Amino acid sequence: RIDLTARTTVDSEYSVVITFNSFQNLSPSTSQTLYNVKGKGDTYLMSLNYLSLSSGFSYDWKYVRNFGFSGENHNDDYVYRLPYSSDSSYSVGQGYFGSFSHEGTYAIDWTLPIGTPIYAARVGRVLHLKEDSNVAGVTEEYTAMANFVLIGHDDGSQANYAHLQQNGALVEVGDWVSLGQQIGPSGNTGFS
Repeated sequence: RIDLTARTTVDSEYSVVITFNSFQNLSPSTSQTLYNVKGKGDTYLMSLNYLSLSSGFSYDWKYVRNFGFSGENHNDDYVYRLPYSSDSSYSVGQGYFGSFSHEGTYAIDWTLPIGTPIYAARVGRVLHLKEDSNVAGVTEEYTAMANFVLIGHDDGSQANYAHLQQNGALVEVGDWVSLGQQIGPSGNTGFS
């Protein structure tokens, strides 16, 4: 028997989709292909069971993982909170599918003064962050230099708060973030 297990070192919520292209002398223990996983450590997903112990075996498979739960939990109607104070008003510098740096992405850049407090637009868990950069530029080579906080939501969606100020993150990977919680100050880092 071959056991397929998902492993995470951070208390998180994520989904895994497993696809098999072929089997030889193996049978899966379930027809389930989408798994919503919560917690830290190892989570058993399924087994591939030998059909005949006297013959060889092979299988061709792949998996895709996504932060947050997927499937029937996805909420297309969720209304996000603005990521800055409701007492303030800022213009949008670039919207969805913008030609500067948002081609093919649902992203919004607000024109904020550096140091403006940024708040979580939705409840979730901090999945990843970067805060060591103080570099910005107007070409794609600067993309990886953006400071950010990535928050995963329980329906599989994510919010990436990018271009944040250096060493300004007020959260850590694994933290549960409440709606409207301050996560850091705005900045001008990365492809910006």
